Amino acid sequence: MRISEIFEYYLAGNKKNEKYKGFFVPVLNFFGNVELEKISKNQVSKFLTVSGLKMSSQKVRIAYAAVAVNFAKKNGFIENVKNPFIYNFNKQELFRMRTERKDMNADYEELSKFIEFVQNPTVHNICKLALNTGIRCEEVCKLQWRHITNNGIRFTSDETKEQRCRTIPLLFESKSLLQNMKHKTTKNQNTSFVFLQKDGKPYIPNNLSRQVSFCFTKFKEKYPEAKQITFQTLYNAFAQTCQLTGTMSKEALVKCCC
Repeated sequence: MRISEIFEYYLAGNKKNEKYKGFFVPVLNFFGNVELEKISKNQVSKFLTVSGLKMSSQKVRIAYAAVAVNFAKKNGFIENVKNPFIYNFNKQELFRMRTERKDMNADYEELSKFIEFVQNPTVHNICKLALNTGIRCEEVCKLQWRHITNNGIRFTSDETKEQRCRTIPLLFESKSLLQNMKHKTTKNQNTSFVFLQKDGKPYIPNNLSRQVSFCFTKFKEKYPEAKQITFQTLYNAFAQTCQLTGTMSKEALVKCCC
């Protein structure tokens, strides 16, 4: 059974799998029409070395290839064939992956510089809040004034992906930011949402992520040496910075209680 046929079977087996189609392209390009039985662990290792992808990207693609083969075996599409894509990364490869991820991340100073560069006032405030609280993109989009308390930003169990209550601590700078915003919002418009788009509607995660990426594209044009910045970079930086300085533990940064 050829790799391409197995991937096609996997994608056809569930419409939800279509969104993973892009993950299989590098694997298909490398292995071509090679039959599954003829793929060895050494060939998979070679793919990780010469594919030109970063280790984190390689790992994801190999993992999805393994899932597709297991799906085909489970449903009787193929039989009695070992799954060559079940690959155990050794310590050196894992270290390389972590190092690459660390080198890709912008530091706190560069992120602050990026936020000051953002001209859209709403996106500017959102980025500032994410950097100083670790709030997630989907949480920003659903953030309402009722969520903000003296202890921080609190979401109930039906509003979080973990399905448990989540309280995000607010430092002085974040409190001041939200207080100023509330004063302006109460004065100019009647809405329960903290952040609104230009059309007066709440943000949705994809649109917000795209706006941050668009701002980074402009930032990159002015500062070509800048490292990649996404919304995820911003909210991860808060926990990373506090852990490095030892000011707070990870548990204290993002409290989860019920």
